[in-house]
Amino acid sequence: MSASLNNKLRNARTLLQNGDTAAALALCGEILGKAPRNPEALTLRGIAALMSGAPAEAARDFRQALNTAPRDGATLEYLGLALLNLGEFAEAEAVLRRASLLAGAPASVWMRLGLATLHQGRATAALPALQQAVALA
Repeated sequence: MSASLNNKLRNARTLLQNGDTAAALALCGEILGKAPRNPEALTLRGIAALMSGAPAEAARDFRQALNTAPRDGATLEYLGLALLNLGEFAEAEAVLRRASLLAGAPASVWMRLGLATLHQGRATAALPALQQAVALA
């Protein structure tokens, strides 16, 4: 990866951390114009879309990123969050379960997995994930 691309990705992360989603979206669009399958740029654009209230667009970007980096835990978690926002609870559960199987899955993955399961009316099945979230918190 070129130094220029790394700098642009770092700038996009900084813009997101500062809450400037419009600028982050624009910069990610520029990056993806030159490197359309870059999983980090796709994930960052998805985060910006999610922060902007566009979970469907975010889910599309996260899915594209996962085509290139299928075991990226953060992207799996973000896709799960986007699906929760869309009310796609069964799919969110499946994606978050994949994320939970990766080494070092954070408490947030387990919490969201529990919520996805709860939203399907399966409180007993959600309990182990929620207990794991509390244990890791």
